[in-house]
Amino acid sequence: MTSYFQFLSPGQDPSIAYLGTYDPALVVVSVLTAVFASFMALQLSGRISHASSLAKKVVWLAPGSLAMGGGVWAMHFIGMLAFSLPCGISYDPLITLISMVPGILASAVALWIISRPKLSVMTLGLGGTLMGGGIGTMHYSGMAAMRLDAVIYYSPALFALSIGVAILLAIVALHAKFVLHNHNDDLPSWVLSLLSAIFMGGAVSGMHYIAMEAAYFIPAGDTTANAPGIAPTTLAIGIGTVTIMVVALTLAAAILAKHLETITKLESEIQERERAEAQILRLSRAVEQSPAGVILTDMNGAIEYVNSRFTEMTGYSLEDLTGKTPRTLKSGHTSNHDYSQMWAMISRGHDWRGEVYNRRKDGSFYWAILSITTVRDANGVPINYLGIQEDITETKAAMAALQSAKEDAEYANHVKSQFLASMSHELRTPLNAIIGFSEMMMNEMFGPIGSHKYLEYNKDIHDSGQHLLELITDILDMSKIESGNLQLNESTVEISRIAETCRKLINSRANDKDITLLSDLPDPSPVVIADSVRLKQIFINLLTNSVKYTPRGGDIAMAIGINERGGLQISISDTGIGISEEDIPRALEPFSQIADIMSAPSEGVGLGLYLTRSLVEMHGGELQIDSRLGHGTTVTVNLPRSRVLDTGCTAHV
Repeated sequence: MTSYFQFLSPGQDPSIAYLGTYDPALVVVSVLTAVFASFMALQLSGRISHASSLAKKVVWLAPGSLAMGGGVWAMHFIGMLAFSLPCGISYDPLITLISMVPGILASAVALWIISRPKLSVMTLGLGGTLMGGGIGTMHYSGMAAMRLDAVIYYSPALFALSIGVAILLAIVALHAKFVLHNHNDDLPSWVLSLLSAIFMGGAVSGMHYIAMEAAYFIPAGDTTANAPGIAPTTLAIGIGTVTIMVVALTLAAAILAKHLETITKLESEIQERERAEAQILRLSRAVEQSPAGVILTDMNGAIEYVNSRFTEMTGYSLEDLTGKTPRTLKSGHTSNHDYSQMWAMISRGHDWRGEVYNRRKDGSFYWAILSITTVRDANGVPINYLGIQEDITETKAAMAALQSAKEDAEYANHVKSQFLASMSHELRTPLNAIIGFSEMMMNEMFGPIGSHKYLEYNKDIHDSGQHLLELITDILDMSKIESGNLQLNESTVEISRIAETCRKLINSRANDKDITLLSDLPDPSPVVIADSVRLKQIFINLLTNSVKYTPRGGDIAMAIGINERGGLQISISDTGIGISEEDIPRALEPFSQIADIMSAPSEGVGLGLYLTRSLVEMHGGELQIDSRLGHGTTVTVNLPRSRVLDTGCTAHV
């Protein structure tokens, strides 16, 4: 017959069709062939997945497609050989060969899809459709190659079912392979490939035998079976040849894959070795050019390596020290006990760090800070000791010089304090006599002094002596503060009473310059814990400074209250010459006078503010200066809340 593909019409009687039979053994062989071809192709699909470029993927895709397509083709015709009809059968050579093409293309689609790292629903559906359609096309093309004295008619329903089953089983097979290979790390790869091949082979075989059920062989009574074609025996030989070629191709591809894999591994190892060698070279240069001395020993302490800095530091080259121990550097100034402790620590795997005093090759000595750590191999086994040392000889010498200078300064300060204390005693004794006798003469205790001029001279003597005594007292206090020998004699003190006493003492000096001295003192007075003598000294120093640097006719205001933290606050403000902001820190230094001597001549040596701040800080308080040049100064003293026993008033500042 000239028609290769026809469907049953409603008027045809299918009961007159030839009844075919199957050889069970060949049916099993056909299914196993499909599974085997799928297995071999899936083995190659892994190469497609790991290929680094599209060209390499295509290289592996070609033999895989041929292996699977040829296997599917062989399965089909083995299945045809298993099918027997009561009439002669032969096959058209050209169509038989052409029928292999759809199977190869379908296999290529399948392998390309399953080699992807991810599989979307759309890709799965499209791939299953193409694969199922390709297998169906291959099957019906192979059926069209049959030559027999009958006409093949197909049941439309079973025909559609065969194509649908082919597509559905292809989708299931593709999805099964993807799930098995991408979500199972417990089984070997060949087991996973075999399980996937069973699904794939089942899809191919299922489609074939359902399609065979769709075929009806209606006797035609012509001579088509006698037309030139391939006899079943020849076809069987061809199938065997194709099968052998598929196996050979697959084995060759596997051998090539192994060979390429070996080459890839060798290239990777070579690259890794080159990277490791480059890394080792960099590390070697870093160690060799390190600014610190590096020494490497084995686990017994035998020296294996020293860098150039170590040689520069000690004078010993690597040739001098190789095979020797660090005992070569011993100076004899470090006890054996210290060395025993060091070795005991590093032998237990601990790091050690300390100072060592070693001997150079030329016999000179040097100090070094040495760190020793244990070097371990990849398995954590100790293999070496690494020592890193830095020469600190100059640093030690500088520290020794600083320590010596510090001790000299402390001694000089002590001598100064002793000298000041001694001189203070020696000066205060005659000054007290001078002041005492001058007071007796001023008061004319033993009778009147005839001349007022003598009284004026006597007053000058008294005032000068009093001023000199104050200076000596300030210097002595400064000496005690710097040496840490000044002690506070604390007691409960009514602060307003102390302030008023000091105001009266300073008031006469203020009146001499027509300065108004105002005070805002709370009544009842706050009670604090403090040294009353030192509090008086604070008030007098601050008030004296204000009088000293306030021009004639100015104002001075003194106020006492409780600050926002509950502590005591004392403030003294004046309308004096003021201090610039940058000079305030200098004004608190000893022997510092900020005022211009020509524009504001004053007495004193510049210890008032320094002593005042020191005494305030000894009470745990703080002193603050707010001043503007030409607009006056405000000095604020804050004592902590812990020193206030009873505020005694509601005055707050």
